Amino acid sequence: MSHLLFSSFCLCIMLTDTKVRGWLRELKPLYGQKTSSTKVSRSGTTPIMNQENFLSWMGKCRACGILKKSGVGLFCSNFLMPRGSFPPCRNVWCGDCFKAHPNDPFPVQPPLEEEEGIETEAKEDCAHERGRDGDHLMGIPFECDLCHFRNLKKRDPIFTDRGDIYMLMCIRRASLDALWSRSSRTVKANLARIVKDCQASELAFGLTDYLPQLGWPLLEDRVGMGIAIVTLNASLRPGKYTGNLQYDSMRRTPTWFRNVFTAGAGYNWTLSTHKMKRRFMLLHV
Repeated sequence: MSHLLFSSFCLCIMLTDTKVRGWLRELKPLYGQKTSSTKVSRSGTTPIMNQENFLSWMGKCRACGILKKSGVGLFCSNFLMPRGSFPPCRNVWCGDCFKAHPNDPFPVQPPLEEEEGIETEAKEDCAHERGRDGDHLMGIPFECDLCHFRNLKKRDPIFTDRGDIYMLMCIRRASLDALWSRSSRTVKANLARIVKDCQASELAFGLTDYLPQLGWPLLEDRVGMGIAIVTLNASLRPGKYTGNLQYDSMRRTPTWFRNVFTAGAGYNWTLSTHKMKRRFMLLHV
């Protein structure tokens, strides 16, 4: 993308629209918060919110302020986990509140009509434009925009820097695209079954330690967000016959990354098989 085009997009997202500024406020880190909190139940016990049990997490939606708890919401997988010199992000959203940037320039292909044997989201006009409750429990490690930024830049974003704001916008778009690899029906059913089974097992056995632990303590890009936002940036270049690159041209970016990766450390087939799955998790190529 040319320097002029890049500048125009950066200027676009720095408009003083209140919705834009509200979107940025969602991403600002909450310093000074404790890594755990308590809540006294009617039985007199004091369950402790901890990183190991994602069903114990509670927090207010970063957009609307509604309290989210018991896994119902869209929680960053590093919710209570300090990483490096950074405090826990404590970021959570209502699924509907996790939206694309108001000035997101990336085109989204309209949903396909339903075909026999193919699950589609044809009836959802908001596909790829918002998250869903339970998206963080669907097999792809979900990290908030702030955690992804820290993974890539090893610092917090500067909210007056146009490059940082553009990068956050690309991260949000890549996250939404990854989340929508599963249908809303599947996400809803998965979350409902998790809650039902876990409540029943806790009542019957008092068990919570069997739950898989979410989060990643290292400041590293383990899901391929870096190449994902590079691919998104490349997609904005003018195409031969359209205003932006189409998929057949855009996919050449992750292709060269895969080629270079396997020409380096990824040449060893065991390392390649393991890490390629992680680095291309977001791209689905």
